[in-house]
Amino acid sequence: VEFVAAAIPLTVFGIVALMNVINLIDGIDGLAAGICAIAAVAFALIAISLGRNNAAVLAALTAGAAIGFLPWNFSPARIFMGDSGANLLGLLLACAAAQGLLKTTAIIALAVPLVLLAVPILDTGFVVARRIRHGVPFYRADNEHFHHRMARIGFSHRRTTIYLYGWTSLLAAFALALALVPARVDGVIQPLWLALLTAIGLAAVAASFYVVYLLEIFVFARRRGAAAEPADFERAMDD
Repeated sequence: VEFVAAAIPLTVFGIVALMNVINLIDGIDGLAAGICAIAAVAFALIAISLGRNNAAVLAALTAGAAIGFLPWNFSPARIFMGDSGANLLGLLLACAAAQGLLKTTAIIALAVPLVLLAVPILDTGFVVARRIRHGVPFYRADNEHFHHRMARIGFSHRRTTIYLYGWTSLLAAFALALALVPARVDGVIQPLWLALLTAIGLAAVAASFYVVYLLEIFVFARRRGAAAEPADFERAMDD
């Protein structure tokens, strides 16, 4: 079955979506540049392993641009990339992913970009879901992104950036392991490699659950409890 007719619009949608998620996470100094640098390095290594040299060069150039820009963009920033810079990084990463993972194993083609860029994708997903749930237009700006919520619970800009770098690095390690670690050699399962892949995957999943729990569940429960306290106090006074 030919999927060319669907592949073209889906690819365009994916490129535009990735440009936007990178732009949306560019909310504090150095965050988007650092996340893109980590993801681009991993993309380059995976593309080289798959023999996709053009994609590897594009990803390496993207990583070099982001890393070279980072010293001036890290908190406190002296230069800002703006929407045009963030959209360009998203475009380059999307093109590298589309070209580098073409005609590869389906699980790698689907999983690697999602894992590498899970931080901005989850950030945008939670923000859009929250806006829809509250009847707010999904395109309206707010201060409910991961970095905003971390700032509200006491994280400095630098600490927030470093935490999200660490989360992205764990996910990048998992994506690299998924693409490069041979769980089977000549049809025989390799226990040590499989254990390594599992350990890295569990660490990445644990980090993801921790951040999501910290920002989306714990803080929400604490806010709900704080909102209930005045009502409980008023009822006690009435009694």
